[in-house]
Amino acid sequence: MRYLVLCSLLFIYVSANAQGNFIKGFIVKKPGDSLRGYLNRESDARLSKAVEFKIASKDAKVDTYLPTEITGFGFENENVYRSISFADPLDGGKQKTEFAKFLVDGKNSLYSIFHNGSYYYYLITALDSSFLLYNDKIRSASGRQNGNFRSVLYNATRNCPSLQKYAQNISYSERNMIGYINELNNCVGDKQSVIVSKRVKNKAEFLVYAGGISYDENSMYTFQGQVRLTSPGVSRRTSLVVGLTYTDLVENEYSQLAAAHTDFKTKMVTIPVYFQFNFTKTKLQPIAYAGFSFAYTKLENADVEDPKGYVDDYGVGFIGGIGLEYFPITHVGLKADYRYEMRSMFPNIGIAFKF
Repeated sequence: MRYLVLCSLLFIYVSANAQGNFIKGFIVKKPGDSLRGYLNRESDARLSKAVEFKIASKDAKVDTYLPTEITGFGFENENVYRSISFADPLDGGKQKTEFAKFLVDGKNSLYSIFHNGSYYYYLITALDSSFLLYNDKIRSASGRQNGNFRSVLYNATRNCPSLQKYAQNISYSERNMIGYINELNNCVGDKQSVIVSKRVKNKAEFLVYAGGISYDENSMYTFQGQVRLTSPGVSRRTSLVVGLTYTDLVENEYSQLAAAHTDFKTKMVTIPVYFQFNFTKTKLQPIAYAGFSFAYTKLENADVEDPKGYVDDYGVGFIGGIGLEYFPITHVGLKADYRYEMRSMFPNIGIAFKF
């Protein structure tokens, strides 16, 4: 039964992520022909290959577009991607077409492409020449490749000696690339140069919860403090949760030694670390989560052979659960939770404070 519960929780979590994270955006089928709707917000690795689009947020029909089928897409108030064709120097110069994130718009334009596990940069110069920039740490099947990004930047700034001198020592990062190309545009008198890329800030949220349940002669109450870390650029509904939990569990069961029903008590202090998925972003949010937990457990019951009458135990184990969170107002709400943490817990309900 235990493994059935764990497998069910894992299935719910994976299925939840498979539903996607659709937010407002648009696709451009060809210049001047755009269509607004909702795009699935995924990692740059996935978005470089394809993007999922639907007209309405509740629309079940989802269309998948490849870089060869549309010219680009963008998320509302976030990043824009365009279809870019390039010769891959790490694959024998084969021609590739992928979606690239638009970084700098100007006489010299810059894009980033997540390809083969690394970021490349695609530069279109004022002379309409294009270059794929890559790091000298990139390796291919044929061995280590010498990076070209410093030499390309050096040649691109031949008319800007005050900037060119920095090309040989520049490090390979998106921030440095954006800054360098933007300064190049300023140097050549491009007053319209714009940094297009938008950094999506990570979000930290704190939650305090007190809840419990009592039925027959069984009871449980629990107190939780959590920090939830969300990266909207990856997923707005998936968060990394780190917390501190105290649980007091009383189960009235038959004791072999006492030959009668008696209270079996479990007290636990745990530090859970897990990923949580919120199925919706509305006031009522079903949740599923899975991870691991560091735990201190104290067992107290009539059948313990230790003369102290209890057993202390430390350990690390699986945690997984499902639940509901309802916040009718911003900071105060209700939470119902059923979890497995070192053992199966009782379902519980209580009050949550979020800030």
